This record gives sequence, structure tokens and C-alpha cells, in this order.
Amino acid sequence: MVSASATIEIARSPAHVRRVFLDFERFHEWCQGPVKAVQTLAPGGRTDVGDKVKLSFGGGISATAEISENSSTQFKWRGSLPGLLKAEHTFRFEESKVTPGATTFVNSEAFTGFLSLLSGGSHDGSSPGFEKFNQSLKQRAESIEES
Repeated sequence: MVSASATIEIARSPAHVRRVFLDFERFHEWCQGPVKAVQTLAPGGRTDVGDKVKLSFGGGISATAEISENSSTQFKWRGSLPGLLKAEHTFRFEESKVTPGATTFVNSEAFTGFLSLLSGGSHDGSSPGFEKFNQSLKQRAESIEES
């Protein structure tokens, strides 16, 4: 398995950070990470387990993923290239143990399958793309007053 992650402290509550994150219609306005836009494919923009999202990476590259969890503390989607690669991306919204009332946001992804073996089969580390995404989410969440 290959995995990557990045963590950041955000000076807003987990519920607020989650609301900003799940506002997929505005994602493109602030997102600076690998995923440039997210579009819900379910009627009414639902984000229930089993619903699909379209992920746009820029340069005309996109993929479809299935939501595997949407709770108050975690949002996950899964995608694959059949026979080649499976990926599960997790976004966690945790109460900060460092700053009361703030959020520890964790952005991680785990890959399995043939293509993951090409990277040596195992890798755990940080991802500059995830760090960039986290920083842009922090800036967006902290620029909006909590309701």
C-alpha cells in the first residue's frame, strides 16, 4: 500500500471547516490542491454514502469517485482504475488538541493495486499537493465568519 497525508490546524470549529469543505459549488474558487473542482452527481447535490462525485484535476483530466463515508468527523471517497489502482481519500475534521475551538484537519489517501507497486509498493509520507490543499482550505475557512 502507498499512502500520503498532510495535517493542518485551522482556527475555526470542525463543523465550520466541514461546511466550507462540503460547499463543492465554490470549491473551484479557493482550492489550490490536486483536485480543482468537485461536482456531485446525485440529484439535488446529495453527498450520501454511495453517491458519486466527479473530481476535476485540471488539464481536462477527471475521475469519478464514490462517497464511502460522510459523518460529522470524516468524509471519504473511493475511486479506481479497474485492475490497476484503487484509492481511498479521507478528510478528517477533528477537535484540535492544540487550540480550543479549532480544527485539526487531516487529508490522506491510500493506494493499492498494480500501479501502486510501481512506486516501490510502500510509501508513507507527506504530499506537497495535500499540503497546498490544506493551506487553501485553512485560508478559506478562516476568511469566513462562523455562523
